[in-house]
Amino acid sequence: MSAQFISHLEINPSNATDLKVYVIESPEWIEEISNKMKDSGSYAMLAIMYRWDGKQKKLVETRDKNIIVCPEQTIQKFITSFPQFKQKTHNYDWTTFPKPKVEENETEDLHISGIPNDYSREEAIGYIRKELSIILNDEDYDVDFPLHQRSTGIIHGYGCIKFRNHVPVQLKYLCKILLHHKPLVSKRERKPFMVTAVWNVCGTNKPKYPRYRDEPLSIRPKPGTKVNVFKHTPQNVDLSKIGALPIIRVDKLGTVESTN
Repeated sequence: MSAQFISHLEINPSNATDLKVYVIESPEWIEEISNKMKDSGSYAMLAIMYRWDGKQKKLVETRDKNIIVCPEQTIQKFITSFPQFKQKTHNYDWTTFPKPKVEENETEDLHISGIPNDYSREEAIGYIRKELSIILNDEDYDVDFPLHQRSTGIIHGYGCIKFRNHVPVQLKYLCKILLHHKPLVSKRERKPFMVTAVWNVCGTNKPKYPRYRDEPLSIRPKPGTKVNVFKHTPQNVDLSKIGALPIIRVDKLGTVESTN
């Protein structure tokens, strides 16, 4: 299912620094909120916010928290059109955002994981370029995904985004919000994957969290030995350290994207 709204302001890298992050309190279906936003202007992202449930040890939906990245005039027009949301729309609390921890050697570059391994290196890079094109130009950063097998072109599923020095810190934060907990379907088996974006540690490019797929041991076994298979699923992952950021993307520049 898809929908389209008329945009009066196109978002692009030339005005990306004008983007702000807001939280809308509403228990409505996320597509209902999207329909209310459709005549208010452009926005880069509208998503449900999730929280970590310590008892269930997994991410669960918040009851009524939704995050939106948009220009200020978009949210102002939204409130004017729907005054019942005036007291339910707030600036995003940046004190809750997981900024790089210097004491843990985290940098302002991003470690990306969760890309299906049936994506080629070029396709994985193209995916990141497309997602970030709304706020950054290609020359603003470098992105790469190391190969798992040169013979087949299979990638490991993780990679790194290294920002150029001139990129403002706030845009780096927005890149993390746009990419983190982004559903992505594999090409071959149409299985759902979850892309994550966490701060890279000391410029390294190693998987910080298990990947969401079945994957054999990378060590070549001796002839006649049995190869074990490790199964990585979201239940294996301690997401409490990643931060409660959006997990379901519904809209981007006015187009509702199904996550099914």
